[in-house]
Amino acid sequence: MKIKIKIIVTFILAVLCIVPAIAVFASENDFSVKESDGFVIAYPSSDLSEAASIMGIKEKELKTLCRDNDVLFLAVNRDNSVQVRLSRYQTAVSKKAEDISALSDTLLGDFVGAEDGEYIKEKINSTTFLRVDETLVDDGGKYTSRQYLTIKNGYVYQISVYIGDKADPKTADDFIDGIRIIGATIYSPKQKILVGLAISAFFILIIIMIRGIIKDIKEK
Repeated sequence: MKIKIKIIVTFILAVLCIVPAIAVFASENDFSVKESDGFVIAYPSSDLSEAASIMGIKEKELKTLCRDNDVLFLAVNRDNSVQVRLSRYQTAVSKKAEDISALSDTLLGDFVGAEDGEYIKEKINSTTFLRVDETLVDDGGKYTSRQYLTIKNGYVYQISVYIGDKADPKTADDFIDGIRIIGATIYSPKQKILVGLAISAFFILIIIMIRGIIKDIKEK
């Protein structure tokens, strides 16, 4: 009975030691999006059936599209006249620059594949994006493609917006205003020391308790 109690105590103390360490380094989503009554928001890891139905494609096809394009989420309004998706990926430039503010005007043009003047700088919730607009035509008719690109946390974040010819652009603007790219958490030296001490204490505690349990078993 005493051995069982020691095992339980060991487990509880181990959890108490390791939880603070995990809490400090727990990663949050590096983006957020505001819910909208006019849009269906879907995430690749969850159910995409409603969004796929509105877009007129199979859910499996939509999942493949999300996977192949590094999509974090996609949104579509009820009549499929506006589509929005956020993608995140790394390039040699993003790894080196870490943030878009580190790029010169020449590199900014190279980054979006356009000459200066063919793109505009636009802030969305304090994050600077480079925006490129293009009018395109496909089987569904004429539409506007807007691409917003930025570099943050060493990644490229790309908001791709597709607006049908008969859709109100403000519908897209209002939804995009609800997207926020969150900067990476930078841990202070004190936090790192705290984590190191907690992990060390965890292993020392485990060793002490195991030795005590083994000793009790031998004596019994």
